[in-house]
Amino acid sequence: MRNHIARLNADGTLDTGFDPNADATVLSLALQADGKVLLGGNFNTLQPNGAAIATARNYIARVNGDGTLDTDFDPNGNGSVFTLAVQDDGKILLGGNLTSLQPNGAASPTVRNRIARVNMDGTVDVDFDPNPNGTVSAVVVQPDGKILVGGSFVFLQPNGAASATLRFRIARLEADGAVDQEFDPKASNGVLSLALQADGNILLAGSFITLQPNGAVSSTTRNRIARVDASGNLDMNFDPNANGRVDTVALQADGKILLGGEFTNIQPNGAASATVRSLFARLVNDPATNTLSAIDPTRVNWVRGGGAPELSMVTIEHSVDGGITWSLPLAASRVGTTSNWEVTGLSLPPSGQIRARGRAISGFFNGSSGLIEQVAGFGPDADNDGLINAWEELYWPGMTALHGALDDDDHDGLVNLLELAFGLDPMVSDTTGMPPVIEDGGYLTMTIVKRAGVIYEVQSAGSLLATDFSGGTTVVLLDDAGTLKVRDTVPLSTPTSRFMRVKVTGNP
Repeated sequence: MRNHIARLNADGTLDTGFDPNADATVLSLALQADGKVLLGGNFNTLQPNGAAIATARNYIARVNGDGTLDTDFDPNGNGSVFTLAVQDDGKILLGGNLTSLQPNGAASPTVRNRIARVNMDGTVDVDFDPNPNGTVSAVVVQPDGKILVGGSFVFLQPNGAASATLRFRIARLEADGAVDQEFDPKASNGVLSLALQADGNILLAGSFITLQPNGAVSSTTRNRIARVDASGNLDMNFDPNANGRVDTVALQADGKILLGGEFTNIQPNGAASATVRSLFARLVNDPATNTLSAIDPTRVNWVRGGGAPELSMVTIEHSVDGGITWSLPLAASRVGTTSNWEVTGLSLPPSGQIRARGRAISGFFNGSSGLIEQVAGFGPDADNDGLINAWEELYWPGMTALHGALDDDDHDGLVNLLELAFGLDPMVSDTTGMPPVIEDGGYLTMTIVKRAGVIYEVQSAGSLLATDFSGGTTVVLLDDAGTLKVRDTVPLSTPTSRFMRVKVTGNP
């Protein structure tokens, strides 16, 4: 038996060593970087792992990785906690129906209406008090530290302000809890779930049927699901149009959008007829863009954009055995206020694989998270396509995996490996840079300017039959770091014609 919370192993079987045993519904979970798990919901006690007696924990608790109670953390709310979010600095945001917290045995409660921020020890952050007048159902932290809030409120009166600021069901807060004056999508009804894309666009789902952003003269119909940009302006090209409430929105790793709720059909973007989708649907979206690369042996960079989900708690690790085993994961740092991440101070081996992982927050009340992962090679040929990446990056920055050794991107009859081998531009049609074959002392001779990442074998023959060519009928006159000079061993004075060719093999 598991009451209101359980953990499964990777194969779907029950983790028998984890049993926090809440006495009522758990509505939201958040994982901390140290492996501890935050719980929010309607519960008042936990009795973990067969403990003899229950321990009071009102609406919010933290358990250790083994399910035992963290006895040093007790924010002690007085109402349901629907949504949780962990900031990069470790502070914890909680939203719901609460109106006060009385943490860790404090003598008196601290008023916090529907949203609060607590420190890592559970004490109230006294400098953060957005004070909305209605339920907070979803909280998302942006890369710049600003906080998206959705729910049923119609105004906020933060930090003791003399007057309230109207914000209908969705708002964005500054890091100190003040209302962002430049962001006001204005939903007509409740916002239950939010998802943040790496490009800054924001998905919102709920029971609303219109948005009227940023003081627009009239409202625009958006039935239960919408997308706004980072300024709160409506995306006019995105209108899935669900016929019932959308409770949850989530982004897949590839950018596609998952919806769950009480709808039975979707009629997107003015389509003539609806498409049946009972309670669950997936939408096409702008594709995710992800580039994971070892910039040098000391630094790994993960560049993310497009419809990719915004992440937190990103880690980087590496493997030298094809991914059978991995190094200990290292916590990555966000690059400024972007959606990009990096780890520095590394000492990577010459080649191998790197793996980046991060958590995407989503779900009903934004109450769950999923793991997003990308694996890439590193070394001279990081994408394993037969071309050295340093050369590819000159012509296709960030897109090396799309251009292989046998591709002919400039359509001049020379594949990219030959363009590399002979110092040509793979984006400009040009066949004049092939190594010359000349007569020298009565013999055919070929001279090649060598390029890194390529092996050259000069061959000769008495006909143009491919099977006649051999390196055994040539002699190397010069082979140093920059030049290869090879001569045919059969003189031109023989009755038959002589031919030379060069075989090129990638050697990143």
